Amino acid sequence: MDASTFSTRWHGSLRPTGLAFLVLLLTGVSSRGASNPADDTERMRKAQQALEKTMALYDRVYAKFSSEAIRVSGAGTKAEYEWWRDGDNIRATRKILNPPGEEPATWNDEHALREGVLTTVTQVEFWRKDLHRPEDREHANLQSGDRKKFPGGDLWNATLLSACDSLGLWKDFWALSTYEHQPASALRGFDGPGIESRRKQDPPHTLIVYLDPAHDYLPRRKLAYNYPGRFDPNKRHAELEVVDYFTRAEGLPSAFPKKIRARFYGEGGASRPPNIEATYTISCVRVPDSMPAAVFRIKIPEGYPVVDFIMAKHYIMGPDGEPNPGTLRDLPARLRR
Repeated sequence: MDASTFSTRWHGSLRPTGLAFLVLLLTGVSSRGASNPADDTERMRKAQQALEKTMALYDRVYAKFSSEAIRVSGAGTKAEYEWWRDGDNIRATRKILNPPGEEPATWNDEHALREGVLTTVTQVEFWRKDLHRPEDREHANLQSGDRKKFPGGDLWNATLLSACDSLGLWKDFWALSTYEHQPASALRGFDGPGIESRRKQDPPHTLIVYLDPAHDYLPRRKLAYNYPGRFDPNKRHAELEVVDYFTRAEGLPSAFPKKIRARFYGEGGASRPPNIEATYTISCVRVPDSMPAAVFRIKIPEGYPVVDFIMAKHYIMGPDGEPNPGTLRDLPARLRR
């Protein structure tokens, strides 16, 4: 999850709390004073173990959440989501509403990842300014996929939990990977361990993530940027922070993010406003005992154009959930994956 991922027009926006967090990242001031590298390494190992235990509790989860966006132009976008996960199977629905007169006016999509196959169904209403009325468009596609490639805007990204995947915390933290990890500068008033992760190959990408020991070591803050070297607040970057949590007292096995704030900056001076400010609010989260397999199946409506990257075909969906035989065509070579 990087800054470019979050700069799409359907991602939300946050009211900034000031640049204090960015200043602290630059100064590296710590309430703990000077630290010992060996101590920091051991601290992160323990944090990794604690985080893995917490995340295992959410191998099966259902949630509803929303986002509200404000771009630098002042225009706003709202979206509502439902999200299911059972191991590597995931399903999500998303409804986006842009202000009247903007394109697209509405955007509804549904994604289901089941047994390595990702099905996406999209219905978009574009506002035709020349005709002063909306125009509908719809399509679907099937392709191979996995949890890390699940489309943006999902619960994992919004709650910073995708940072766990990017940092390699699902496996051995110190195993060889495409990233190099090291302790990050500590933040004043925050006692959680920080992890700085840099991509070894081009293009450059750096994540700085802080885990919160007061909330079962879930990610609390994240900074992401796509240029070499140290963080520069004048360059393009993304910053996210969990500002409120669900707790065990609310019927969950551990803490879980409740409200997340985000800022997405372009190039400019340190005092510039963010290009996009986002607020994500989770209204409901449950850990059910089981989920029927049918939850992760999506029916593609009759008449929808379908691009099937697995079969390398494209067609119009028929009435019985099978391709209309008269429309079945080979996918052009340039589109095959």
